[in-house]
Amino acid sequence: MMRSNRIDTAFWPEAGKKGHSGILLTCIVCIWMTVVSFRLMASQSESETLTSIQKDDSAVKGNQCLPSIHACDLSCLNWTIVLSSGRSGGTTVQQMISKLPNMSFYGEEGGLLQSFYELQQKVENGKEHSEGVSWFGSGDINVTAVACMTQKFYAERHGSNCLHSGCQHGWKEIRYTSPQMIKWIRTVFPSSKLVLNYRSTCPRDYKDIFGRDCTGITKRKETILESTKNLLDVFHMELEQLNNLTKWHKLADFLGFGCKPLSVTSYNQNRTYSNSRHISNHNPWKCS
Repeated sequence: MMRSNRIDTAFWPEAGKKGHSGILLTCIVCIWMTVVSFRLMASQSESETLTSIQKDDSAVKGNQCLPSIHACDLSCLNWTIVLSSGRSGGTTVQQMISKLPNMSFYGEEGGLLQSFYELQQKVENGKEHSEGVSWFGSGDINVTAVACMTQKFYAERHGSNCLHSGCQHGWKEIRYTSPQMIKWIRTVFPSSKLVLNYRSTCPRDYKDIFGRDCTGITKRKETILESTKNLLDVFHMELEQLNNLTKWHKLADFLGFGCKPLSVTSYNQNRTYSNSRHISNHNPWKCS
């Protein structure tokens, strides 16, 4: 039996008059109403997201210090950054600092901050060329936004559960030695305190586990000392002083902690220093 193409006018009276054009018009109206519904739903979702962001910003402007696009106080959080020459007891310094109260402290990160520094340089370069037609619009980029984004990344990476002004954050790195890089660190982390870790002397016959002598270690030490010679809030923690509890007490005072060292928790000892240091598995600090 062949299907009839005739439209039943009992169910669709207008169809008999307008035929297929009526059906087409009705379908267009249905599609339009569907699109409007989806847009309303998307708009509601976007509104809820914006409200959520505004609530987060309210928290930032309250007792939270996490930088954002809407609120960026680079001095809100306290930072401790250990600049080490390598093979100089830096891991021990890292672990001792990490055991202080309200301290969220990490180890090396492979020079990750260098990538943010290069991004900052590109933004500044764009602003210098912004008057040219081919660079049009590049001058609208906020240079400060890069610093805010950088600190936000590190704040979240180093403990987003500790983002009030009483907490301290930081890490240890052997890859930041140049004056330009250290200046950038102080730009992004203006309230940071720098701990310089190095060997005061390096024996001529010294070889690390990789067979390397003192050449690289000494060069990094000299560069770090030259790059930081005019800076404030800098503490020197030499390898030769790691057994000195008085030196650790001074470091705690420098970082703003009322703590006294009970012992030195030694790490990585077979790769850097002698095996004579006391090894402790408990918290090496007594804090008031």
